[in-house]
Amino acid sequence: MAGGTGTDKTLPQPEPPSQIGSTHEPHLNSTCSEHTAQQLPFDRPRLDPARPPRLSPVIEQARLWTPRFVLLCLANICSSMIFYLLAASMATVSVRWYDASMTWAGATTGFYFLGAVIARLLAGPLVARLGLHRTMVLSWLYFAAASAFYLLVPNLFWLLVLRLLHGAGFGLAATAMTSAALSGVPASRRGEGTGWFTSGMALGTGLGPLIALNLLWVDGGDRIILWLTMAAALIGVTLVLVATHLEPVTDEPAPASLTGRVPLIDRNAVPIATVAMLVAVSFSVALTFLNDFSAEASLQAAAALFFLV
Repeated sequence: MAGGTGTDKTLPQPEPPSQIGSTHEPHLNSTCSEHTAQQLPFDRPRLDPARPPRLSPVIEQARLWTPRFVLLCLANICSSMIFYLLAASMATVSVRWYDASMTWAGATTGFYFLGAVIARLLAGPLVARLGLHRTMVLSWLYFAAASAFYLLVPNLFWLLVLRLLHGAGFGLAATAMTSAALSGVPASRRGEGTGWFTSGMALGTGLGPLIALNLLWVDGGDRIILWLTMAAALIGVTLVLVATHLEPVTDEPAPASLTGRVPLIDRNAVPIATVAMLVAVSFSVALTFLNDFSAEASLQAAAALFFLV
């Protein structure tokens, strides 16, 4: 107050904004500056033209066409060729070589399918005990060895036994190989990988009967079919061995909880399995007796193109 005798009380003045950070939290400005400087776009390291940038881990993990996957796809084509070469010709061979009736000629195909079904039921527990890698290699060696005995069979009885054992080898080899091939497919490309892998079976479905039905009407063609079977088995087992050597897999037996009693039939799979069984039965009947029917109807050329179309 003007003219007052009392002591003037002045209010404290606030500190300038520039002094707040430096007085109370001196480390805040420096931290923010460093954090901002690290995110500046012109501070990123320059790319070396001599060293191309690597793919990100996500892209590398999504790689589908690995050497192992390619080799196993080729091995799948070999196994399907063996299956359909023999399925289309074995009934005719049994009639020519062993004077079998049409009933027993059809049994040569039925025994093969029976062995394959039994082996597929046992493949799961076998993989759990031996490991996927070991099961695939051993089953392919067994499958290839069984393919070499067709020229040594003395009679129809031993042919049926060989067909049963050979079918079991096919069931084990196909199951283990499919699991091994798809186990390395990225989850984001599982559908694509499954489609490419199973296309080998579709290729064998067309080419196998086409080759077999044409060779059956050539002198010595039945023996040529068996030699082609052995060649495909040798190529297939070589591809499997090379694939496992390029990308080895450590086999560890499953824990005891997985090697105990496991149900062989899943109720959820029964409906679709029933449909697949009906389709397979009709297909196998046509495949087994198509050659003899076409001979009676003089339609050999058309029969050879039936499965290709």
